[in-house]
Amino acid sequence: MRPENTLAAFSFAAEFGLSMIEFDVQLTKDQEWVVFHDTTLDRVTNFQGKVSEYTLAELTQMDAGSWYDEQYKDQKIPSLADTLDLADKLNLQCNIEIKGSSEDPERYANLFAEFIRQHVKPAAELPLVSSFNVECLIKLRRIFPTLPIAIIVDEVKEETLEITEEYGFSRVHADVNQITIEDVESVLAKNLPIYLYTVNDKQTADAWFEKGINGFFSDHPDLLI
Repeated sequence: MRPENTLAAFSFAAEFGLSMIEFDVQLTKDQEWVVFHDTTLDRVTNFQGKVSEYTLAELTQMDAGSWYDEQYKDQKIPSLADTLDLADKLNLQCNIEIKGSSEDPERYANLFAEFIRQHVKPAAELPLVSSFNVECLIKLRRIFPTLPIAIIVDEVKEETLEITEEYGFSRVHADVNQITIEDVESVLAKNLPIYLYTVNDKQTADAWFEKGINGFFSDHPDLLI
């Protein structure tokens, strides 16, 4: 549809009628937040190396669209600040997945909380924040009690529900390829929303909706209609 994690993709989401976007963020060499999925640059840019080896100024000049189609060659790697500004203009809610926090969960949590406090307007709706790294999420909860948080898991376990309840997380995000009916029932029994990743076909979406799932993450929402 559009090159992933670009402003063109987020703009198209709004045009398509979606109300929420999900994207990944990482820290740059100069400790700024950039929107990018992979640890390394080579899959969707013509640069080599890790995202963390470049500054924000360097990364936001890199072509992140040509790999998808030459017409998107002007699409650069976006900063988190620019992405939130665009989302605000387009009235899009944001789910921000924090990547790379396992190396230093506390530092990531502190830097992210500081960023959100500085860049989100006081009256604006806070973004939903998610991660696989439980330690980072717990630290975020302690320093930012009002921030909506979702825990991402491959499999839903009893520990998942215990942590989610104890720290007041908002949602559970689980792998559609590993979820079971029993898992869904256990989450819903706690009055928690559960969303599945990644669903790109209508048959799968319809089947899980019938079982009570609240929503999905999809690369191709057009295929779910």
